[in-house]
Amino acid sequence: MQPRRQPPTFAALARARLPENLALDGLDPGATLRHGAPSPRRGFFHCLEQRFEAVRRGPWRCRHASGSAPQLLHLERDPSEKYGVRAREPESAARLREFARETGAETAA
Repeated sequence: MQPRRQPPTFAALARARLPENLALDGLDPGATLRHGAPSPRRGFFHCLEQRFEAVRRGPWRCRHASGSAPQLLHLERDPSEKYGVRAREPESAARLREFARETGAETAA
């Protein structure tokens, strides 16, 4: 767990408030863990050695291998990640690209 992601969880456990101007990227998963509520996390970003590699949201994953075009994958239909569907799913690729943009990830899905 990265240090900037822990304070929201610890603050919630201690019933403390964090300063609003503090730049953190963590979320408090307490309600999810205790009550089965939906996760506050909307997606996941995969990085390798400080380099953006992929973004995932729901069943979709857009993988960015260096030197090649991004590959859009549907992980429920293709868990082995063998078949890119970017050309057949331009709307899904656009939604994933917008999600990455909204959250500050650099991508060209």
